[in-house]
Amino acid sequence: MNTGQVISGIGHAGLICWVLFGGTFQSEPLPFEVTEVSVISTDAFEALLASGPQPDSATEVALPEAPEVVPDPVETSEPDDAIATQPPEPTVVPDPEVVPEPPAPQPEPEIADVSPEQPQPQEQAVLVPEVAPRPIPRPSERIAPEAVAPPPKTWPRMRSNKRR
Repeated sequence: MNTGQVISGIGHAGLICWVLFGGTFQSEPLPFEVTEVSVISTDAFEALLASGPQPDSATEVALPEAPEVVPDPVETSEPDDAIATQPPEPTVVPDPEVVPEPPAPQPEPEIADVSPEQPQPQEQAVLVPEVAPRPIPRPSERIAPEAVAPPPKTWPRMRSNKRR
């Protein structure tokens, strides 16, 4: 078994035992408070409320002062001299007997049954780049004072599993 699982199992078992039996074997009881209650009738309760202190009434609140009233201007039936009104312009009503004529129908365009001719290719002068038919190797500069040949290819012989 794994050591971590054993330690975890022991720890969990100990925690569960402590929760279940931890407070069972204490010798002193827990302290608690006791409040005495007396039962009274409804008439005694109402008499108790009537003899108690009265709350302040809401009518004794100071009311704010009313704002000053500005008198309305005097209205008369005479028009003001400063305002000059212009009578509205009369609207023109068209005669109901006159009916506008519908527009004349336009003739349909003629459609040709012949497909358009395809344009002929044009002759253009094209410049061909000068390229040799075979690539020519360019001479390279020699870096070493003497030419060095590559090492001979001597590969180790591979053995195969086939019989000859």
